[in-house]
Amino acid sequence: MTNNAYKTVNYVHSLISGPLLDEICVSDSEIEKAVAELYEVMLANCSGDTRSQPNEKFEVGSLSITIKDERDYRNCLLDLVAVLERRRWNRKYGFAQH
Repeated sequence: MTNNAYKTVNYVHSLISGPLLDEICVSDSEIEKAVAELYEVMLANCSGDTRSQPNEKFEVGSLSITIKDERDYRNCLLDLVAVLERRRWNRKYGFAQH
C-alpha cells in the first residue's frame, strides 16, 4: 500500500537520503527536477542573485522541503543525487523496488 499523502519536512542533512522518498513514491524524474531546481538556485546565489531566502520551500513530488539556510541547499542537492545513484545501483544489481 502506498502513501500518497502530501508531507512537509524541514531539511535535515541525510533525512532525504533515507527511505522517505521511497515511502511516498517519489519518482526519479521528480527527484531530477528538484536537483535541477536546487542547482539553479545555487548558481543564482553564486552570481549574487538573491532569489533564495532562508526557510524557502521547494517540492519533490508530494514532499515539500523547507531549507533553513544556504548551506542546506548544497547538502540537500547531494542527498537527492545520492538517492538517484542508490536507485540506479539497485536497479543495475537487481535490488530494484520501483
